[in-house]
Amino acid sequence: MLCVPTFTRLPTFPSSSRTESAVVIMVATTDSIRSLSDLKSFVYQTLCRDHGLLVDSFPTQETVLKSKSGTSGMLFCLYGPRSVQLTAIWDKGMKRVLFYQPTGERYSQVDLTNEIASDGL
Repeated sequence: MLCVPTFTRLPTFPSSSRTESAVVIMVATTDSIRSLSDLKSFVYQTLCRDHGLLVDSFPTQETVLKSKSGTSGMLFCLYGPRSVQLTAIWDKGMKRVLFYQPTGERYSQVDLTNEIASDGL
């Protein structure tokens, strides 16, 4: 089951060139993310959509992040064209996913509504 994003246009102040613009904010519905498989699919599709990549065309790698108390999350890395690396981090404790640009700048945060079981990691 996939998450269906909704888009909202928010007005912004006119720039110095006096042209009107709008900012598109993605609000993801995360009710359908209940398993690690759902989370992996959501992250992959979000990274592809946000950066204009074809789904199922680029390899990914997942790395489990561990602390003394056990699994604390997962690092997702999508290897795009021309050596571009797109990343996202799932923070299990905070129940959120952080998305990063290839430059390392964070561009989005999605709060999850359900606990994701990390059994077997």
